[in-house]
Amino acid sequence: MKGDERAALSLVKDLQGKPGGLRCFGAARQVPQRLYSLDELKLNGIEAISLLSPVDATLGAIERNLQITAILSGSAAWYALNLSPQQILFVSLGVLFLWTLDLVNS
Repeated sequence: MKGDERAALSLVKDLQGKPGGLRCFGAARQVPQRLYSLDELKLNGIEAISLLSPVDATLGAIERNLQITAILSGSAAWYALNLSPQQILFVSLGVLFLWTLDLVNS
C-alpha cells in the first residue's frame, strides 16, 4: 500500500507454495513476446484486421446529427429573429470558436 515493492516481492516469495498462500503465482515459465510479420499471420490463417481495434461510428453519427441540428436551428433563428448578416457572422464565429475549443480539449 505504501509503494514498497521490495517488501511486496519478499511477501509474495514467502507465500508461494505454502498452504493457503499464493499457489502458482509467478511459477509459470515466462514466454517472450514476439512480433509476427504479416506473412506469418497469413500463413497461420490469422487476419491482421481482426487484431486492430474496432471502428466505432456512433460518435461520428452523433456529431453529424448535431451539426445538422445546429444548421437548422441557426436558420430558424435567423428567420425568426430577423438577424443582419453581420450578426450572423459574429454568432457563427463564436460558435466555431467554441467548437474548436471543444475539439482541442477532447
